This record gives sequence, C-alpha cells and structure tokens, in this order.
Amino acid sequence: MSNPADAPNAESQGPAKTVKLQSSDDEVFVVDRDIAEQSQLIKNMLDDVGDLDENIPLQNVPSKVLKHIIEYCTHHRSDPVALKEYFMEATMRSDDMEAWDE
Repeated sequence: MSNPADAPNAESQGPAKTVKLQSSDDEVFVVDRDIAEQSQLIKNMLDDVGDLDENIPLQNVPSKVLKHIIEYCTHHRSDPVALKEYFMEATMRSDDMEAWDE
C-alpha cells in the first residue's frame, strides 16, 4: 500500500480519519479523509458511503494519476475555503496559478 499523505494533521486533536482509495489498477492509497475530500468527486462518494472501512474504488483513475491527485490535495490541504473556490472558477487563467500548480 502507498501512503503519500504521511504529513500529520495539525488541525485534528486525535488521529485523523483515513480512507482507502483504490485505483483502476488495484493499488490502494490510505489517505487522510480531509485530504481526499479536497476532490469534490471523492467527497461526494464518501458522503454516499459514510464511514465504511472498505476500499473506495476509483475505476477510471490509474494509480499514476491518483498519486498526483493525492499529492495536489495534500499540498492544498490548508488552503482557506475562499482560495479553493477561487481556483474552482472557470475563468481562471494560467497566470493566476501558484508556481507549484503549473
């Protein structure tokens, strides 16, 4: 199993809740739930299944892509909500992006 989300969750007071995301090539990534929920698609899936301790299958996402998604979400974990909404705008230009996101 891979775990690119090794950074401790400074905002929580206990162990962070984790989820298991399973890529299309059956690699399982154990990720803090707050990191996984940075992706609206994954957040919606987690809302649908609740607190199950089962793998969440992402049938159209290979492990190579999922690893980058988790890395991106981990990097933006502490972004304020207003900043996250700003980056979701369809009118965003590439010169508005942080250097890390390019």
